[in-house]
Amino acid sequence: MGDLILKDNLVLVGTLNLDARVLVGANEALVELLPSGSHGNAPAPVPQPPPPAGPAPVGVKVVVLNSFNKTVTAKNKAIVTMGIAMQGNPPLWPGMVSPATNSTVMINGLPAAVVGDKAIIFPSGASAPLTTSGQ
Repeated sequence: MGDLILKDNLVLVGTLNLDARVLVGANEALVELLPSGSHGNAPAPVPQPPPPAGPAPVGVKVVVLNSFNKTVTAKNKAIVTMGIAMQGNPPLWPGMVSPATNSTVMINGLPAAVVGDKAIIFPSGASAPLTTSGQ
């Protein structure tokens, strides 16, 4: 089956299992991943000690582990509608997916997150871009 493209102001209610790659307009919808996966990279949220230590690592992976609403799935993975994110390898620093700003699709009252949305990592409040959908 090809891609399923959701557009305009679409409101999905109830449980729905989609057996296709889901796009919201031109952006892929984010889906939950296991801790070994990655939705993107961002600088480490915890400042490193002063010199002679090196600078903070720039490419520390970020993964969305849990969506707040698991009623709509793409290929048996829940589409993210806000949720819990973690950063690090292994995941050490907790965070939360910000409300979607690039989506016009609502799933049971929450906007579907897409590539280009962000997570906030709690230790520093740093923003982490979500650049890969996980589909």
